[in-house]
Amino acid sequence: MRTSICATVRVHGFHCWPEPLEAVTYLGFRHRHEFVIRVWVPVAHDDRDIEFQQLQRAIHGVLTSVYPAVTEYLPAIEYEFGAQSCESICSVVLAGLQQGDQPIKPSRVECWEDDENGAALELT
Repeated sequence: MRTSICATVRVHGFHCWPEPLEAVTYLGFRHRHEFVIRVWVPVAHDDRDIEFQQLQRAIHGVLTSVYPAVTEYLPAIEYEFGAQSCESICSVVLAGLQQGDQPIKPSRVECWEDDENGAALELT
């Protein structure tokens, strides 16, 4: 048996698909989503190796250090993800967490658009 914890952050952001399929050409235009990012981290015992809130802060830290903020009014920050897909955002979050001051080793990173469609990067 293997135990993992999961933390979720929700951020608003903009992106586009520079070369969309003909059936969805509208995705080529910059558009806004609520991006939902979930990170799963294996833990060795029932008293957690990392606290949920610490993991959430680490995810926010990666996003803030990599992506420019479009707006900075509280309580929301909107990020500019450019031409990045959910798959790309997963890769960036994974790399950022692994390279932080206190490296985190996720087993799975997910990025969802509006908590409806998304991608997952799963380490084996």
